[in-house]
This record gives sequence, structure tokens and C-alpha cells, in this order.
Amino acid sequence: MLQRITGVDRVDDVRLFGANPITGDMEAVQQLDLQTNALVYSLRHQVQVVS
Repeated sequence: MLQRITGVDRVDDVRLFGANPITGDMEAVQQLDLQTNALVYSLRHQVQVVS
């Protein structure tokens, strides 16, 4: 999906973390199981560009 972005040639690694919005605790996950009315938000992006 990320490689469909114009100008992106290759994506080597993507990491997904579940986070607790109250405590800030984060853990690596393979997928997030969400309820129908769940709120999804993004936090602490880290992007490394190598040319």
C-alpha cells in the first residue's frame, strides 16, 4: 500500500504498535483488532529516507 504513493520506490520495513492513550504504553503487534466504534489515531511517526 505504501509503495503506491507517488515517489515511493520501495518500502523495506513497516512496524505497527498498539498504544494505550492513557499510559502511553506501546507494544509491537501484527494486527489491530478494532471494534466497530473504535477510535484510531496515529502517534510518534518515525520515517527514514535513504536515497
